Amino acid sequence: MKRTQRFSKRIPHIAAIVLVAVLLCGLARSQEAAPQKGHFTIYGFIVYRDVTSPASASSGVLASVQRYGIQPVDLVYEQRLLDVDKASPRDAKINPDKIDTVAKDALKNPGELVALDIEDWNRFDTAHSPALYLQVLKEFQRANPKSKVGLYGIVPQVTYGWSDDVPVKYDKLNASYKQVAEAVSYFSPSLYNWERALTDESWERAAKYAIDAAHAYDASKPVIPYITPEVTRNGNTSFLSYDQMLFRLQTLKRLGVDGCIIWTGTASGRKAGGTFDPSQGWAKAVVDFRKE
Repeated sequence: MKRTQRFSKRIPHIAAIVLVAVLLCGLARSQEAAPQKGHFTIYGFIVYRDVTSPASASSGVLASVQRYGIQPVDLVYEQRLLDVDKASPRDAKINPDKIDTVAKDALKNPGELVALDIEDWNRFDTAHSPALYLQVLKEFQRANPKSKVGLYGIVPQVTYGWSDDVPVKYDKLNASYKQVAEAVSYFSPSLYNWERALTDESWERAAKYAIDAAHAYDASKPVIPYITPEVTRNGNTSFLSYDQMLFRLQTLKRLGVDGCIIWTGTASGRKAGGTFDPSQGWAKAVVDFRKE
C-alpha cells in the first residue's frame, strides 16, 4: 500500500517532466524552422513527387522531404492577399481581410517562415509600389507580430541574372524600397536560372550583387534567397545537374547567407517530369550538401 502511495505521488512529477520534454522538443523544431543568423537552413516549396515515398501527394507541397532536413516554408501567393482583376493585374487592390486571415493562420505555427509573393504591381513605379508593399507588411504584422515574414524578389529587387548594367539600373531602385527593407524580417532575393544566369559565373555574379544589396540594407538581418532546380527556355523546362545545384548551394554558403528557399513550379516542373529523387541529380546535391 505504501509503495502504491509513493508511486501515485510521483505521477505528477513524471507528468511534469514529460510535459517539459514535449515543450522543449517543440521549441527546438520552432527554432530550427525560424531563420537564424549564421546558420544555413534549407527551406523547400517542392511540389514534385518524392520517388522514395509512394504515398507522397502528386499535388501540394511535399512534407516527406523534411526527413532530409529541408524545412517547410509558408509561401503565400498574391491571390490570397489582394483582390486581383485579371484584366488589369497592375491595379490589384490590398484586401485587409485576406491578409488578416493569412496572418492568423500563420500564428498556428509561428516558427515557420512566411514568404509573401506579390508580383502583380509595377515594381519600377517607385512613387506608389513601395508604399503598397509596406502596407501589406504592416497589416500582416499587426495581425501577427510573431512570424518571420519576407517578400519574394523585392528587397533587394530581382535582376533576372547578370549584366554589366545591373548596378546602374538596380542600385537606385533598391534604394527606393528602403522602408520596405526595414519592415521585413529577412531578405529573399530571387536567384533563379534566368537566361542571363545560365553559366555558373553569371549566376554567381548575380548572387553576389543581390546579397551585397541585402547586406547594404541591414547586415544584421538574415538573407535567404530563392533558388530553383528548373531551367525554362522557350516554354521547355529542364533541370539543374548535380554539379550545378551543388555549386549554387556551396556558393551561397560561401557568400555568407543564412539559407535558401528551394522553389519548384506547380505546372512547368511537373509537365517536364520533375521528381524529388535523393539518389541522383539536383535533389541528391541538396541531400549531400546537408551532410557537409
